[in-house]
Amino acid sequence: VKNGGMGIETPREPVNTLILQTPVRFELKLSGCGDATDAVVYDLRGLKVAAAPVYNGTTTISVAHLPAALYIVRVGDKSLKFTKR
Repeated sequence: VKNGGMGIETPREPVNTLILQTPVRFELKLSGCGDATDAVVYDLRGLKVAAAPVYNGTTTISVAHLPAALYIVRVGDKSLKFTKR
C-alpha cells in the first residue's frame, strides 16, 4: 500500500522480526516469533538438541545441558545461528 503518494511502501501485515540474545549460557530467549508454535535448536550436524513451545510470540529454551559451540535455532520459517558459551 502506498503511503500518501510518497512512494513509500507500507506492509499490509505486521513484519515479525526474530530477536535472540547471544552469546548464551543457560537460556536462549527469543521474541518476535510471530505465529510459530515451536522453537527448535540444532547442532551443526543437524541433530535436534533442544526445543520449546512458543507462546505469544516469545519463548525461552534451556541450553544449560549443551556444550559450548555454535548452534542453529529454527522458529517457523526463520533460522538463526547462536553461540553457547
